[in-house]
Amino acid sequence: MMRRRTRLAAVTSVVTLLVACGGGGGGGENSSSTPTTPTQSGSLVDLSISGLSYSTPSVSGTTSASGGYTYRCNPTCETVTFAIGPVTLGAATAAASLSLKDFQNGVDGGLLSSTTIRRMQFLMAVDADANASNGIAIPSELASSLSGKSLNFGASSFDADLVALIDYLKGDSRLSSSYRSGMQIPTAASARAIAEQAEALARGVFVESPTSSTIPVAEVRKYVLRVPDSLLMPYSGNSSLLKSTYARGLRPALGAGLSVVSGTPATTLQLRTVTSRGIAVAAPRYSDGVSVRSADVLLSNDTNGNPSLGSITLTPNAADLASLTSLKTADALNYSGRPTPTDSSGSDGARNLDEDLKPRSPEFDQRGLDPAGVTEGESGSIWMCDQRGPFLLQLDNQGRALQHLGPDGFAGALPGVARRLP
Repeated sequence: MMRRRTRLAAVTSVVTLLVACGGGGGGGENSSSTPTTPTQSGSLVDLSISGLSYSTPSVSGTTSASGGYTYRCNPTCETVTFAIGPVTLGAATAAASLSLKDFQNGVDGGLLSSTTIRRMQFLMAVDADANASNGIAIPSELASSLSGKSLNFGASSFDADLVALIDYLKGDSRLSSSYRSGMQIPTAASARAIAEQAEALARGVFVESPTSSTIPVAEVRKYVLRVPDSLLMPYSGNSSLLKSTYARGLRPALGAGLSVVSGTPATTLQLRTVTSRGIAVAAPRYSDGVSVRSADVLLSNDTNGNPSLGSITLTPNAADLASLTSLKTADALNYSGRPTPTDSSGSDGARNLDEDLKPRSPEFDQRGLDPAGVTEGESGSIWMCDQRGPFLLQLDNQGRALQHLGPDGFAGALPGVARRLP
């Protein structure tokens, strides 16, 4: 089955959907209305869900590879209903951009409702390749397999009903064996996370407004950071999966710290962030032949894993990484992300491995740094700590160290008791 998929983890920009009158967004469209009212194009933005049946009073069809559908407004826009065979997913007033939370009962108390999360669980469970990170595609043969079945997303028995339905589908020989064997029901937490991320990617931000007695008491805005290609890190390892998934490059490992530099939430905020030491995954059961030790596997082709300061521009509807600046010592040498020698102050004994779990060369660096936390200091300076040891750093706004403080025996300025603190 040929289909176009949309990746979530590697997306670095948000594509704006242009709405055109007279266009068609879905496959297999049928129309019974007069041609004097032009159709409009809309999209179901959650993961670009393709293969859903949709219908309005004047148009019906199947959502396209991008989740597209068509509808009419004359002047009020029609109600559009989405389904898979006899299982109705939900309905909403048609618009250029719809998400699952726009369906009826999609929001409860200003938050994603359990009904919305259940809709996402069902869609993820019947996805053609059981991998929601690259979009959701509904196999064309699924509708007939669901003939005579139903699923109430608001029922208290939903969890048991979904298990029974998926078990039935797994035993239906009309569906391919590979499809049936891959079916699995995600947790509600996983479905919620995917729903939030999908909407943030499509619309720039995911917004929730918790209420008390129908009065909003807060607003929570969740962003997917947009990273320009120029700030991605090429992957040069041996994994074909990583090469294909991150063909444009790996995203920098931001998030070790975040602080507000200037601005207001209502307009534009300038934020400062810091990367951890390179792009790494944990290898907690690594054995060096003598004992089992902790280790990190660096994935980028930057074998040093240089930590960096990042600048983020935050507007009400988008978060963009503007720049990355490598951290440097007072002598203008790059700090590296490699562990400090195992016999040095602050070492936790971690190893620095490649993807074959072989020690990198050189494996250690006395200038190794693993930033944790960042805050604004006086006169435009920046403070951060090193989570691999009892150290504090003061840097200028170009990422160059002004002070590197530790307990006695290193750089002074911190009491010796700091050596014993985790």
